[in-house]
Amino acid sequence: MADLTPLVLETALWGSASALDLTWITPPPAGALRQAEELLKKLEMIDDAGRITSLGKQAARLGLHPRLGRMLLKAAGQLPTAAVIAAILEEGDPLGGNDPDFRDRLFAWASWKRGLKGALRADAALRIEKEAQRIVRVAGADAQPLGGDAIDPSLAGRLLLLAYPDRAAQRIGDNRLGESARLLLQTGRAARVRGPLAGEEFLVVADMDGGDTEARVFLAAPIDRGDLEAGLAGHPEETHRFSWVGWNPGMRVEIRVGSLLLGEKSHPVVHPEELKQAARERLAKEGIAALPWSDASRQFLARCRFA
Repeated sequence: MADLTPLVLETALWGSASALDLTWITPPPAGALRQAEELLKKLEMIDDAGRITSLGKQAARLGLHPRLGRMLLKAAGQLPTAAVIAAILEEGDPLGGNDPDFRDRLFAWASWKRGLKGALRADAALRIEKEAQRIVRVAGADAQPLGGDAIDPSLAGRLLLLAYPDRAAQRIGDNRLGESARLLLQTGRAARVRGPLAGEEFLVVADMDGGDTEARVFLAAPIDRGDLEAGLAGHPEETHRFSWVGWNPGMRVEIRVGSLLLGEKSHPVVHPEELKQAARERLAKEGIAALPWSDASRQFLARCRFA
């Protein structure tokens, strides 16, 4: 499906609450437009009514993809690293290979900038440098040379999470060293990652394919649980889940960001209304035969039915 996020942000800048309201010679796919609108809401660039926000206006002026614009605007003193990340994503993966760790790309570019030889080709490094310098200029920062010492590969995950909050991912299941790991994205989509990143609990995915069942991850970086708890991928929410031992209720409180499970704990106190709702749902599913009938109550029920 085509990425229409830049188009929808541009139409919001014109004052249109929805790109679907405009007259098109060839209308864009409605599904792709709605998907773009949902992403822009996630990126805080349009509000629930489709109106452009202050952040959206600033991002539109940068001339970058809205994802990258948000990362730069929220980089908070980490602009050099954010600019190089954006340049790498704009220019394409300069290393390739089977290891998707984005930190390696930043480290390779910073090493080249320091004059060290490595896996990064000089022509690719020069293109990244030129694009990064352009990005710094359009971001309104002083056009100072980007030095290798200004780039911090350890920031890759946190900065990418600003651009890809919907692609925060959690490893599910166990995997042995050297094996691939299955991921669950915040949106509920499944993906698979190979290499050392397969051992990380949480990742943010910057590039993946469109696999029907499981996406293959091409670029990603590890993120901290604290970043997710701080709301960088969405506001954590509590979910109450009931379980039954016979008719003795139990409740588990889960803290989630989308589909990602950040924590859970048992909760011995059950609110009466929640308990009533859980009992109704169980009876609707299993029928009244699931109730803990005694012999006397069964006989009474039989007399009622006979009457």
